[in-house]
Formats: sequence, structure tokens, C-alpha cells
Amino acid sequence: MAPVSSSIQRGTVTDDIQERPHVTTLISSLANYSNTIAPAPTDPDAKPAPASARMGTLIGVYLPCIQNIFGVILFIRLTWVVGTAGAIFGFLIVLCCCCV
Repeated sequence: MAPVSSSIQRGTVTDDIQERPHVTTLISSLANYSNTIAPAPTDPDAKPAPASARMGTLIGVYLPCIQNIFGVILFIRLTWVVGTAGAIFGFLIVLCCCCV
């Protein structure tokens, strides 16, 4: 196999360097990434956007998480409640828990 001349290798490397984006371009594109849809032009007949929900940490995060946890616990334990108390009394127990 014939050796490749150094001038060809240097030319290929310099061409690659000029064509490749720089690290700063990559970092700025990652920093400025936006996953939103571009807004459409304003329509004079469009309804105004509703105000965003301003729920705090307690109502917006804590309460839905606790509701989910209790829902899973109820779903898992419901067969035991019905098996122990019966279908009618099991329904009444769940109804009492939901009312309180």
C-alpha cells in the first residue's frame, strides 16, 4: 500500500476543522434550547389566553402526590377490606372514608 502524502493529510484535517462546528456553538445551542411551539401571529378574533394557575407548593404539588399515594393504598387494600367486611360493608367503609 502506498503511503499517503502529508500534504493530503494536512489538507483533509484543515478542511474538517473549517467545516465542523465549534464547541461554543454546541454549548450555546444547548443553552438556548426551547421546547415550545412558536407563537402564531395574533388573531384579532381569538379569545384571550386564560390566566395561569397560581397554585403554591402545598396545593399544587403536595396534595396531588398525597392523593395519588392514598389512591394506590386504597386500590391495593380494597380487596382485603371487601374480603373481611363483605361487599356492602366494604362499600360503606369506603364511602365513610371519602366523606370524612
